[in-house]
Amino acid sequence: MRHINSRSCDGTSDRNAHAPLPSAVRAAQEALGWADPSLGPLCVELVAEVAQRIGVAEESVVLGTGGPSLAFALLRSVACGAPGTALELIVPHGGYDLYADLARRLPAAVCTRVPATADGRQDLPALAARATGRNSVILLGNPQDPTGTVIRGAELCRFLDAVPPEAMVVLDETHWEFVRDPGFTPAAGLINRYPRLVVVRNLSVVHGLGGLRLAYAAGAPDLIEVMQRQILPHDVSMLAQLVALASLRTPAEVRSRTDAIVRERERLREELRLLGFQVPPSETNQLWLPLGRESMRFALAGRAQGADIALRPGEGVRITAGPPEHGDRVLRAAAAFACASATPRCDSEVIDRL
Repeated sequence: MRHINSRSCDGTSDRNAHAPLPSAVRAAQEALGWADPSLGPLCVELVAEVAQRIGVAEESVVLGTGGPSLAFALLRSVACGAPGTALELIVPHGGYDLYADLARRLPAAVCTRVPATADGRQDLPALAARATGRNSVILLGNPQDPTGTVIRGAELCRFLDAVPPEAMVVLDETHWEFVRDPGFTPAAGLINRYPRLVVVRNLSVVHGLGGLRLAYAAGAPDLIEVMQRQILPHDVSMLAQLVALASLRTPAEVRSRTDAIVRERERLREELRLLGFQVPPSETNQLWLPLGRESMRFALAGRAQGADIALRPGEGVRITAGPPEHGDRVLRAAAAFACASATPRCDSEVIDRL
């Protein structure tokens, strides 16, 4: 059994093998020695830090124990505001499945999955067209997990303009630090223009704080106030607050970490393409291989090489860019798969390098 404190790269998750940043670890060690919490239940200092960094008012920020928790608080608030009316959650097919599962936890809620476009992107016009009123909530990712596709700023604004003004849009930007596309626009700057838009960001992936369960949402103050009513008091621990503060205040370290992951992501993509795989460009810490019926065989090849690979049976596999040694195991598995398959070509020069 794997020890709970081990830091191996689990390719079945979007998490990386990184521990919290050194400054965050020091903050945690200091906090554990305090008898009296220094931060109140409203997380005042952390809210102020987040608001300052993303350029919004403090009353436009709320903290919670993970992105799904914040999204669920929003869904509950929408359901409470329209009693007797079914809540409709509209999600792109192939996106983050946990968000779609939230509809099952609310009475009289339904989930509509909208197919992707032919090139595997979120079908924004179709998503907007499915929204019917105040009981509709569209939830999408930018960039999307697991495909890594990104919605550029102009495209995002066209989509938001097309959504009925009474419908809600929740935009998950958990992986935004990995985006290098110059056309990407962080959506927090759009909440004043689109008062029914809520932006959610987790601190679990880049900052290595998955175990502390911490995320924030930004939106219009009236929406944030309604969401806060659905969140339990003291939901975010003092330890999580202090560690997050220390981590957010070291942006250079965060950038260095993401740059290293992006380099590994691009290395893996290039090597996989040389082996003959179709690997769409990605703006997350992951790569998506749309292998269809061959997905299970690739995942088994990965297991044989000691590489954990996330499997979507019949659709594809997701590879998380982590330490180079994990990437090397993935590439060895891909080379073995390529040699045994008639679909990708077997490039002997690439295989020799592995």
